[in-house]
Amino acid sequence: MLSNEDSKGLIYVMTSQGGEYADLFIENTNVKVLHLNNGNLVHVEDRVVNGIGYRLIKNGITHYAFTNKFEKDHLRKIAYDIALVGSFHSEPIAADFGSINQQDHLEQDFDFISLKKRIDCLKKLDKLIRDYYQMGSISLIIKFEEKEKNIKIVNCEDKVIRDQRNGIFIIVEATSSNQGRNYKTKVRRAFKNFTNLNNERVLKNLALAVVNRLTYVIKGVTCPQVEMPVVIGGEGGVLIHEACGHALEADLIQMGYKVFHNKLGEKVASDLVTIIDDGTLEGSIISSNYDDEGTKTRKNVLIKKGILQKYLTCRQTAKNLDMSLTGNGRRENFQYLPTPRMTNTYLQPNPDISPEEIIQSVKEGIYISALGTGNVNGMTGDFSFEVIEAFLIVDGKIFVPLKNMVIVGNSKDILQKIDMVGNDLNFTYGICNKFDRVLVSAGIPTLRISKIKVGGWK
Repeated sequence: MLSNEDSKGLIYVMTSQGGEYADLFIENTNVKVLHLNNGNLVHVEDRVVNGIGYRLIKNGITHYAFTNKFEKDHLRKIAYDIALVGSFHSEPIAADFGSINQQDHLEQDFDFISLKKRIDCLKKLDKLIRDYYQMGSISLIIKFEEKEKNIKIVNCEDKVIRDQRNGIFIIVEATSSNQGRNYKTKVRRAFKNFTNLNNERVLKNLALAVVNRLTYVIKGVTCPQVEMPVVIGGEGGVLIHEACGHALEADLIQMGYKVFHNKLGEKVASDLVTIIDDGTLEGSIISSNYDDEGTKTRKNVLIKKGILQKYLTCRQTAKNLDMSLTGNGRRENFQYLPTPRMTNTYLQPNPDISPEEIIQSVKEGIYISALGTGNVNGMTGDFSFEVIEAFLIVDGKIFVPLKNMVIVGNSKDILQKIDMVGNDLNFTYGICNKFDRVLVSAGIPTLRISKIKVGGWK
């Protein structure tokens, strides 16, 4: 990585024409990507992402440039150019003064030993799924991505911050034909390192999750189109992420998202709802010591007992809105500006009620154990989510699986209708594509929504 002395020299050049703030984001990331299609390796990457992002804030305007070329004269020229651009531009820019050299950016220097271990692990997972599956033929696509990310942030406040983030994200997509129809499902998991994945018990549980989910889809009945009580648990955290979390990100507040605009200190949810974003959560691959601006991560209470407490900020939005930093300035890599992004976002559990008690409280309703992708209108809060795994509840007991189901509602309305919260807490991981791609986690305890629209198709 660039030395501290050289980094501070670039900061000096960047601020030579003035400015309120300047920093460098220096990245070295090792990436391994593997795709298996029915046990056959069809895609492999073993690459290094190296680069530097330059940011200058002057007169409230952000100027940004990036490069992956580390020659000193080249780096100094970019610093000088961005200083000059900042001295006469009146509009924000995101300039690439040093275009990415793809050959340097994707170094194909395969580590065959470590790759083989990972390929063997994925093939073992493929075989386990096939061994457990009893509903006919099955087609499997397994996608694996592992990152070892090292960053250094140097700023004009004479701070030098280093951090490391490691993690593995895996997606299994399964398809099966039954009575002339194709059925599909998907399971996502994340791990801190390869050792945590390459474990007999972990692989078995992952295989069974895929098999059970696909079996439920095949055996499921069509969901009635009606408004009824819904219990959500397990892998339902995306509800909090999409329906609530984005509307609490300060840049989207600035862009006109209306759901929680100008509502700090107001009641926006039921008394049972406390929502937290915690970038320090122990055991999560999302957690880090600092965000991508060098701000220490922390536990942020966003909604407390129904009252809106704060928004998630980055350095620029915190200044614009006169708010404190929350440690949520995140980015995919050095080519992107940091923006407010969620980390580990969850609804706080209630120690007094078990998941079983919540299910038993419902005479007729639906239990959702896994939600899929969703769409949310940031202006109105209206949303719809696909349901990956759900069951009918009859007389307080889980009855038959449901298929081809969606839920439809409104963010403000749904938060008011949460009337029971359990003592468990389950997290799911996923890629958030708000602007650039960042890995996030979202968690919920088992909870009951008094009434929400559900529907299905044949």
